[in-house]
Amino acid sequence: MSKKYYCKSDNNVSYLILIVLYKMKEKYALQINKSRIACMEQKIQFDKKKQCIVYMGGVSSESWDDVWKEQEKFLFKKAKTISRRDRVLRLVHKYVPEGGRILEGGCGLGQFVYSLDKYGYKVTGIDYAEKTVALLNENYPHLDIQLGDVRNLKNFNDEEFDAYYSGGVIEHFYDGYQEIKDEMLRILKKDGVLIITFPTTTKKRLELIKTLPVVENIDQSNFYQFALNLEETIEDFEKSGFHMLHKKIRNGLKGFLEFHPDSKIMNYLYNYKGHNKFIRAIRYIISDNLCKFGYGHTVEIVFKKNS
Repeated sequence: MSKKYYCKSDNNVSYLILIVLYKMKEKYALQINKSRIACMEQKIQFDKKKQCIVYMGGVSSESWDDVWKEQEKFLFKKAKTISRRDRVLRLVHKYVPEGGRILEGGCGLGQFVYSLDKYGYKVTGIDYAEKTVALLNENYPHLDIQLGDVRNLKNFNDEEFDAYYSGGVIEHFYDGYQEIKDEMLRILKKDGVLIITFPTTTKKRLELIKTLPVVENIDQSNFYQFALNLEETIEDFEKSGFHMLHKKIRNGLKGFLEFHPDSKIMNYLYNYKGHNKFIRAIRYIISDNLCKFGYGHTVEIVFKKNS
C-alpha cells in the first residue's frame, strides 16, 4: 500500500468516524472557545499598501488581558499537563541544548514558560498585557515572567539566549516586525535557535485574495493581524542573518473553518476540549491532512542564527 493511498484512506475513515462522534457528542466534554469563534468572524481585507491579507478587529494590551482572562482556568490547567509530545516542546527538545536559556516573546498565559521550566530549561517569558503578567507572577512566583515589549528587549544582554520562541506574535504589528526581528538577532547567541509561528498565505488564502475587498488605507485602530507571505518572510529572515532548519504548515482545521464556518463536524472537532485520546488523535489526523490540501492557518519555522 502506497503512502499516498494510505493517507487518503486514513483521512476518509477519520471523517466517517467523526460523523458518528458528532451524533454522540453529548457523551464527551465540549467547551466552546469564544475568542476563537470571534476570531473567525473578523472582517478580512487585502491591504494594498502592505500587499497582504489583513484581519480586522483590533486588540490592545488591555484587550489581550480580557482574552487571557477568559481562558485563564483552562490554560492554567493545561500548562500542568503539556507533555513532551506537544509540538512546541518537541521542537525545543530537538533543536535546543538541554537546560538551555530560552526567551518566549509574547508568552500570554505562560503555559510554555511553565512547561519548559518543568523540563529543565532556563526560560523567561515577556508579555505586554500588564494584568496578565501580574496574575502569572502571583500564581507562579517561581517562574520568570516579565512585563515587556518584544520590540525593545532592553532588560536583556546581547547574545544572552540559546533560543527564542515566538508563537503567533509578529503578525500583530501593522508597522511590521523589523524591530522584533532585530531584537531576536541581538539577544540570541551565535548558532542560537528561533522557533516562530505566524498566520501565512496558504494555497487557499492565495486563491481568496482575488475575492477580497482591496483597501488602500486600513483603519489601523481596528487592525488585528496579517497573514504574512510565507516565502517573502522566510527570505527576509534569511537575509537578516538566519538560515532555516524546519518548516511545516499547521492548524488545518482552523484554516478550513475560515472558508467553511458552518461545518458542524469540523466545528465540533475544532472546539473539542475533552480528554478522549481517540477523538484528539482523529482531530490531529484530519487537521494535518487538511494542511496538505491548502487549508492551513499558521506555519511553524525553525531558524538558526548564523555563526
